[in-house]
Amino acid sequence: ALARRVALAGPRPAAAPGVATSLVPQLGPHRFAVVDLTTGQVVQRGHAGSAGIAFTDLILAPNTPYDIVILQEATLREGRIRITTGASGSRIVLPPILVQPPLSWDFDEDGLHDGGELVMGTDYLDPDCDGDGVNDGAEVKQGTSPLDGTPLETGIIASAATPGRAYDVVALNDIAVTADDTAGISLFNISNPFAPTLLASVDTAGQARGVAFAGNLIAVADGSGGLAVVDATSPSTPFLVRQVNLGSPVNAVAVSGGMGFCGLQNGSLVQVELRSGTVMGRLNAGTLAMQDLVIHGDTLFALAVGRLYLVPLDGGELRVGASLPSDGPMGAGLRRLRLFVG
Repeated sequence: ALARRVALAGPRPAAAPGVATSLVPQLGPHRFAVVDLTTGQVVQRGHAGSAGIAFTDLILAPNTPYDIVILQEATLREGRIRITTGASGSRIVLPPILVQPPLSWDFDEDGLHDGGELVMGTDYLDPDCDGDGVNDGAEVKQGTSPLDGTPLETGIIASAATPGRAYDVVALNDIAVTADDTAGISLFNISNPFAPTLLASVDTAGQARGVAFAGNLIAVADGSGGLAVVDATSPSTPFLVRQVNLGSPVNAVAVSGGMGFCGLQNGSLVQVELRSGTVMGRLNAGTLAMQDLVIHGDTLFALAVGRLYLVPLDGGELRVGASLPSDGPMGAGLRRLRLFVG
């Protein structure tokens, strides 16, 4: 679910007759934390508040309850709202977030109460978590970090538009590459992770659904276009080297030792030498579509609809070493299933 812009200020809730309210609109910079109420874990932390907007594009899991807690930097006032996200791909408009003086304890007397400690990720029993002689609460008010040397933000710290709908991303050194469906692939300079910059795009013949680095080459799972190979020796001027038709749309790709391993719609796995485009091997693992490929050690893990295959990469012919059932017909957002090995 995608939470769109959230206004910090808004109509104040009416107080009961004769009862004053301490809730006030949040203005200026603030810190925030997003807590998944299903697991109790903080899933995102960050720093926001520009132009009265709490978040611009906050991406959360679907059908999940969350607490969103904010800490006003200038005053250490706290505010929170509770939401439940909708179905995958849906959008939610969050209510205004108001702040008030903390109602929780301040056990270490550093100026940060329990809500503030949660937002900052600091120890509620340690008044100076980074040991620099300045209390944690004072550091937050000054706009500095009470956890020097420790990353404060999780989740999205920056974003950049892609020419098409991005289905996959891979990064190497300071370059990130996205697979942009019918728009081909895009290369970004991410040397400054807070400001990714588009360097170039390469249109491929099919629908780019997966990307993998092989040195200065990029292997592209290009759907009906087969396997595309792009030379990115100069990231600002990449060019298409070849398209390899493998007889069925290519859904996923992984690389190792100059070889590209392609997962096909018809359930086959194909090994291609990237420099020449020569097909080096083929394995008909099953009849259901391949979804994702991951190489870990000397094994290719191939996920198809309903089954996970383990393929030894020992220099011999492609073969299934083992397999086991796998649940799920499709991934989030009706995209292909994804695989993590580690």
